[in-house]
Amino acid sequence: MNSAVNAVTKVVKSIFDFLCGDLAILVTTLVAFAVSGVLVSGVHAPRIVVVIVFVGLTVAGLVLSLGRERNAGRN
Repeated sequence: MNSAVNAVTKVVKSIFDFLCGDLAILVTTLVAFAVSGVLVSGVHAPRIVVVIVFVGLTVAGLVLSLGRERNAGRN
């Protein structure tokens, strides 16, 4: 049973590393999709506003991840 759990954990970690590699990127991308969805369906915001918010949140996640990587090299 323990080896099966380890195998599943390794598979999930491999998929996570392949798709995004950093939790900050994953979380900010999910937040960007959620906020954009609310803007489109709930607020009926213009598409340009939704695009600007989505790109801004996604870039913020990338900058956050890059900053963490840069600071990790200094330790």
